[in-house]
Amino acid sequence: MAEVKLFRTWSSPFALRIVWAMKLKGVPYETIYEDLSNKSLCFFILEYMDEIWKENPLLPEDPLERAAARFWAKFGDDKVT
Repeated sequence: MAEVKLFRTWSSPFALRIVWAMKLKGVPYETIYEDLSNKSLCFFILEYMDEIWKENPLLPEDPLERAAARFWAKFGDDKVT
């Protein structure tokens, strides 16, 4: 079983960014689909993770590589949405 659990909805294009990043980095994960009309406790906890987790470990340390990663994330967003 994967150590990382990805809580998402089937319709979220933004969750695809995480899926792509996990696959590119080779991080094993388990997808857990949430029903937005009946949210689990984990879903509410994850809303506050942004305050706790300031740094994004999926982005490279090098500023040029970080900019390129953000470019491709924006490109993916524009193509999906």
